[in-house]
Amino acid sequence: MAQIGRYETGVYNDDAAEIPTYDAKTERAFVVDANESSVDVLDISDPSTPTLIDSIRTEDAWKKVGPVNSAAARDGLLAVAVAADPETQPGRILFYNTSDLSLLRTIPVGRLPDMVTFTPDGTTVLAACEGEPNDSYSRDPRSSISIIDVSRGVHNATVTTAGFRKFDSEKGILRKEGVQIYGPNASVSQDLEPEYIAVSPDSKTGYVTLQENNALAIVDIPRACVRSVVPLGYKDFSLPENALDAIDDSTIDIETQPLYGMYQPDSIAAYSVGGETYLVTANEGDPRDYDGFSEVGLLVEENGAFGVDTDDDGRIDVPVDETKFSQNALSSLTGLEVTTERGDVDADGTLEELYIFGGRSFAIWKPTCDTVDLVFESGTMIESTIAALIEDGTFPKAAFNTDDDSIELDAESPMSGPKPEGIAVGTVDDVEYAFVGLEEISGVMVFDISRPEAPEFVQYENNRIFDPAELGLTGPDPDLNEALESGRLDAGAAGDLAPEGLLFVSAEDSPTDAPLLIVANEISGTTTIYELTGT
Repeated sequence: MAQIGRYETGVYNDDAAEIPTYDAKTERAFVVDANESSVDVLDISDPSTPTLIDSIRTEDAWKKVGPVNSAAARDGLLAVAVAADPETQPGRILFYNTSDLSLLRTIPVGRLPDMVTFTPDGTTVLAACEGEPNDSYSRDPRSSISIIDVSRGVHNATVTTAGFRKFDSEKGILRKEGVQIYGPNASVSQDLEPEYIAVSPDSKTGYVTLQENNALAIVDIPRACVRSVVPLGYKDFSLPENALDAIDDSTIDIETQPLYGMYQPDSIAAYSVGGETYLVTANEGDPRDYDGFSEVGLLVEENGAFGVDTDDDGRIDVPVDETKFSQNALSSLTGLEVTTERGDVDADGTLEELYIFGGRSFAIWKPTCDTVDLVFESGTMIESTIAALIEDGTFPKAAFNTDDDSIELDAESPMSGPKPEGIAVGTVDDVEYAFVGLEEISGVMVFDISRPEAPEFVQYENNRIFDPAELGLTGPDPDLNEALESGRLDAGAAGDLAPEGLLFVSAEDSPTDAPLLIVANEISGTTTIYELTGT
């Protein structure tokens, strides 16, 4: 994995490069610029010098446009997912010609279309319509999957909706099985929030992450219905293979803890081995945190007792059953971010278990009928690999669990750790690889997933500059974020920060006849192109 090209928007920390897609017909990359509600069009016929051709301003297509969330391109057709303003209203999929960038059609879909993709056969466009509540939580729309048939051309396209209303009567069952359904007064169809979609190789089944719900929806595409909602379970961080650093103490301490993690995957991808379909997820974690409702709390100590503070005043709002934990563990974990919506095992108002957001991992799942089975979970692999690279001098110590806009050792340890968010899969020299984007520390980890039950680490590529002195920042406490925010440093000067979207381009579709990886980085506002070769 070698960097060969990079495009800079010059916009720092404003979501100027979020989701990339690519059209082989025109050899163009299209990158979502949420900052401008637009899509940047890059000529990458020579990937070493990606060049901005134009920007598609979605407000010219729809006056009620809100954020641009996603884009997908195939065979000369570009689909762009845009939310409404306000986002609780139905969104749109905008279709453009990738050659002359003309608007072909706008199609109404569900509330807050957050991700759009083509099926492998190119006949159908799917949109995950998240249906998030407004900030006061006074309105929480139903979520859905929009299924657009483009087999007869976009002008003859038809849209159908796969919704979740049939699961409203199963709320108690789903909660008991482990699906996180807990929004204030919300039905199942309001509470479920589709995030990302993978499609089976035969284009018949969609697998949709329900991130906040720690679940997966399985969609029958031809019948336009949701077949099942599958809980994904929990990660036991007390097991040695799942050790983590959950403590902000300016040291690297990867150790077991009396915690559980909700996988809560963001991105998902599908691939095949031996004729069998597998799913790969990036287990980022994502809490619900609104003015009108929040599940986020911090573990605190107050007058010798331990509990969870939900309003940042340092006082206990939800007590912890201290008989279930050692005092040393609770004391060391103060400041840890946990959910208040799981862990009260006996419904007595006290938390007997502590659950954190995300698995700090990637996982491989095997679809079976209307469920999925966990085949592999990377455990402590991501954090331990970073720690080992720090130990051998590849990265400075301050890089460990730093956040995406400053350099501070352990800053993310009590929260999401390295925060695996984006994922892509692809074949290079007949070997299947997964590419995992780490949002906080930044960079992309590469794993050989040819054996789904036993993936192997291959490479970690991170061009981030962790030494402020290399950027001309000196003094006892140089403020990198301020230098970038103020414009004293160019937005991309510190390298690529916060990879959001990853896209694999096959050798067959590549302008160089070599497979490529395109990575959009939302904090640095950069889009970086890597050429891929076998090991």
